[in-house]
Amino acid sequence: MHDLAQLFFTNNFGEVPNKIQKDFIENYITEWNRQILYYPQLKRFLDKLRGNYDLSIITNTHYKFLIYNNLRTMGISNYFNLILTSVEYGIRKPDSRIFREAIKRLSAKPETIIYVGDNYSEDYQGAISAGIRCILLDPEHKWKGIIKDRVDSLFDIERLLK
Repeated sequence: MHDLAQLFFTNNFGEVPNKIQKDFIENYITEWNRQILYYPQLKRFLDKLRGNYDLSIITNTHYKFLIYNNLRTMGISNYFNLILTSVEYGIRKPDSRIFREAIKRLSAKPETIIYVGDNYSEDYQGAISAGIRCILLDPEHKWKGIIKDRVDSLFDIERLLK
């Protein structure tokens, strides 16, 4: 994020003091986080899931600290065996290589993994291309009747896991 801000400022304004760049990044992250929903029932839900499953995250991001900070803020950062961010790995979803990297790091087989995502092209197609079953979060019902493994809400996935 810092490199991106520096490049943006340099290309558009020339030399800009670090304090202005730092303030810009902090404001950007604050605005970005206004879009983040914190579900009070999430912790209880994850407690239930991790009783039966190992939990991991694969996410596209330009700023890894945003992911780690949000997980920590929600009190769930220790719930995950693996957090694989695109910025750290250098490849973004839907590229199957990021999914295969997660498979490798988890020492798992693709057929034993269920990926849950909310984006058809990045999550669903990416996971499927790596041989992983994917449950698509589809609250707008865009894929109802088309994709078998789809749910309206994250909290509905349990019915597909049975």
